Amino acid sequence: MALAGVCSSSGLANESGYGNLIQPKIVELIQQANTAQLRGENARAMACAEAVTMPGSVKVRVFLDGVPLDQQLKISSAVERSLKQWEQAVDGQTQFEIVSSGPASIRIRAANSVRLMGKEIAGHAVWSRDVQDWGLGQFRAKVSADIDLRYERPDGGYFSEDALVHATMHELGHVLGLWDSPEIGTIMGPLQLDRPVTALSQSEINSLMSARNQAWIVAEACGASQMAARFPGRNSR
Repeated sequence: MALAGVCSSSGLANESGYGNLIQPKIVELIQQANTAQLRGENARAMACAEAVTMPGSVKVRVFLDGVPLDQQLKISSAVERSLKQWEQAVDGQTQFEIVSSGPASIRIRAANSVRLMGKEIAGHAVWSRDVQDWGLGQFRAKVSADIDLRYERPDGGYFSEDALVHATMHELGHVLGLWDSPEIGTIMGPLQLDRPVTALSQSEINSLMSARNQAWIVAEACGASQMAARFPGRNSR
């Protein structure tokens, strides 16, 4: 994630119809889900849809090794606020569970400095989104991410909790399928340390939900019984 005035940020346009914030991989998976469903390959279609929507519980682990105690509390609070906002934005389709040990799909590591290509940045995420073929007609989605989250300002001192929220929500946005935006004043835009953003814009929510809803449509076309097994809670909405 870019720090405004320190590192530039740019969006990436696409012609998917979901807006220029949606990652091409998300568009590709929706297309694969549609194709598989039309061919009657429901298990493959469901897995592609699941890779887009990340339904149910997703485990998140936060690593605070070497972080001062007062900053640990601030970072933990910022992460909780960020996860809750994203849960609300996706209508509870994805539920984040913070765990203190064991494996987790999303791993967040706090660091006093984060750099990318020699430039100071507020955070950085590396994620993967795949559909695994287990054989015998079985497919499973796997989404995994590692997030580096900065908590010290380049000019000295520490990030405010709101700045941490902006940075955390931005990186989680990548994990959920959004690209960077050049628009200052949005979650997916650059972070201004003295004017952080702590709420998603309606356009950000609409872009993400437009793509996710297309994935849900494919999943629902695969049948109610499979939906109930792979996407708990969806039919109750």
